[in-house]
This record gives sequence, C-alpha cells and structure tokens, in this order.
Amino acid sequence: MRVLFPIILFSLFFLHASHKLYAQNNDGKKVRADLVRILDRNIRWPMALADKKISAVFSLRINLSESDSIIKIEVSKFFPKEMAPYLTNPNIYKGINWQAIFGKKVKEEHSLIIPFVAYNPMENNATFYEYTVEDLFVYPGEDKNFVNAVIMQTYPLKYRPGLK
Repeated sequence: MRVLFPIILFSLFFLHASHKLYAQNNDGKKVRADLVRILDRNIRWPMALADKKISAVFSLRINLSESDSIIKIEVSKFFPKEMAPYLTNPNIYKGINWQAIFGKKVKEEHSLIIPFVAYNPMENNATFYEYTVEDLFVYPGEDKNFVNAVIMQTYPLKYRPGLK
C-alpha cells in the first residue's frame, strides 16, 4: 500500500498537469487562429500599389501591458500608409488573449511582431526592394537595443492588380 499510494498520487498529478498543458496549447492555437482571421478580415493591399505591381516586406508591432491590453501599435519603415489606419486600430484586436499567444504572463513592454510579405502570385518575377533588418524591425522613435518580443510567422498577402 505504501508503494501504491505515491504511484496513484503521481498519476493523478501527471494527468492533471498534462490535461492543463493540453488545454493551454489548444487555447493558444485557437487564439493564434483568431488573430489570423482578424488579419484576413482587415488587411487589403492598396489597389494603387497592386496596379504598379509593387511587392513589399514590412512589419507591425503590437506593444502590450501587464494587464493584457494594447499600449500602442507601430508600423515599420516601409509599411504602406494606406493600410496603417486599419491594422493600427486596437479595437480590431479586442478579445485576443495575448497571454495564450506568448504562452506565459505578458509583462510590461512585451511585443508581438507580425512580419508581412505582399506579392502578386501571378507574376513570374516579383520585384522586392532591398531591405535591411533595421527597415523591418526598428520602429519610429525606437531607442532600445533589445525588446521582449514574439515574432509571428510571416503573414503572406497575395494580391492581384485591378482589371481596367
């Protein structure tokens, strides 16, 4: 009986811990899928850029507070000005559980960086301008060398120029 009790106790603990971990992982997947749906609904490549067959790489940084709310949203150097009002509106991200995305408690000044690539999949030769890491991941007014951030997998934005 002395040997059986610790085994039962360990088994119950293991089942509880694994169930909790499974629930957190599923919640994280659901939240990430919700964030992608928000991006799908709100991102549109400007027709003027599509007609010029411009391809681009840029990023968005969502700065968070310890209370799991958005402090500010910043765009990188080559972020299309026409898209900024839609994706920098904190209201579109309401209901996102940032803690589930990070997999831990969000602390002051944690950030989620979303890199984007925009291109026309029908083009054989997409032209991308030369970018540096600074162009993609240094934001206006940045004065820090290090930030606590999670970088999301690149969000591909495929477009087709308008028909004339």
